[in-house]
Amino acid sequence: MKITNLENGNISIVTPYNKEFVDRIKKLGGRWNASDKAWEIDGRSIEAVRKVMREVYGRDDRPQELVDVRVTIGKYPLYEVCGPVTLFGKIIASAFGRDSGAKVGEGVVILSGGIESGGSRKNWETIVLPG
Repeated sequence: MKITNLENGNISIVTPYNKEFVDRIKKLGGRWNASDKAWEIDGRSIEAVRKVMREVYGRDDRPQELVDVRVTIGKYPLYEVCGPVTLFGKIIASAFGRDSGAKVGEGVVILSGGIESGGSRKNWETIVLPG
């Protein structure tokens, strides 16, 4: 995740896709810049943006000490409809459609089990399999 100061007094925000973040950044006045693939908002809102980032992703753009976490998915898969599966504010896996397959999140290692996509065309799912 990255926040960059722009010459016009705005800031540019790059984050992984998360529906909750999108809804909340829009409420703060954020606008999507499709050419830069980033959100833009008045620079005076930086602390409000960082607060939303911490609440949605578990961290903001500033460097942080990281820890390793090992999670075992029980007998039922974890899934998210039309979005990524997140744990501890981290994207574990993300798909973009029913037939897209899923990709593992940045900094995540799958030791057993697996990830896939599924569901219906309109209500596709990102799925993290048991293990």
